[in-house]
Amino acid sequence: MKAIRAFPCLVNYCALVLFCGFAGTLEARPGIISNPTQADLEAALAGGGTATFACSGRIVLTNTITISADTILDGNGYAMTISGGNARRIFQVAPGVSFWIKSLTLSDGRVVGANGADGAPPSPGQDAFAGAILSQGTLILTSCVLSNNSVQAGNSGTQLSGTVSPAIGGAAFGGAIYVSGGNLNVTNCTLMGSTSKSWMGTFGAAVGQAFLAGDAGDAAGGAIYLLNSSAVLQSVTIISNSVAGGACCTGSLAPPGPWTSRGGTAAGGAIYATNWSSTRLSMEIRLQAVAIWCL
Repeated sequence: MKAIRAFPCLVNYCALVLFCGFAGTLEARPGIISNPTQADLEAALAGGGTATFACSGRIVLTNTITISADTILDGNGYAMTISGGNARRIFQVAPGVSFWIKSLTLSDGRVVGANGADGAPPSPGQDAFAGAILSQGTLILTSCVLSNNSVQAGNSGTQLSGTVSPAIGGAAFGGAIYVSGGNLNVTNCTLMGSTSKSWMGTFGAAVGQAFLAGDAGDAAGGAIYLLNSSAVLQSVTIISNSVAGGACCTGSLAPPGPWTSRGGTAAGGAIYATNWSSTRLSMEIRLQAVAIWCL
């Protein structure tokens, strides 16, 4: 006690150095998201590792964020939403990469396929997939909410002359999540209000000429689409997701017509899986017309 009393200035100075040094370390420490901005989020995610939040709020992205190194994004303790602004996909996970998301809401991710060009013949509509997350690696979601994510394919172009080469409408897969050649592990999460919607094939603007109508695109996986992937889903609630195949259309009425195209199929209002494997499924699925479709 005497030594401390003898050097009050030195003790105070040391305390000040320690305090300022600690505070400075917090500000400069990588992986801490202190403000609800895309700049802070991207800086924390750069190079992989663990990124945690020190704030609540909502981040609306202006571009998709690609995860190219093993990463943990942890929102535990904060109310944080990352949004695609109804204009873009939120995350894309590179092949061979692991991305673990904890305690976050991912909302309003949206991918819209471009319409095909008009012509003779016209071009097909562009496919659309993975409204919130496209993963070719290992995707892990724990205690997350995915809401109001969507994909919408493009129309084919319009037939401008009497060619008989129609174009098809685009396909739509995975309103929230699309996993291709990877692994999906979802625990204690809710996926709701996501949609996959395909669009029409060719119809014609030429009068009195013969042309075929193009088939509409297919739609599958209102919430999740799995292709050549494995999945573990535990304590997952999937509510009010939907799929809608494109409408059929009519070709020319000129002989030897008329022709009518095939409407698009719709499958897996909650989950669509093709060539996949599962070790555990534990889900509550509500308000999907066709909940799970597996091939």
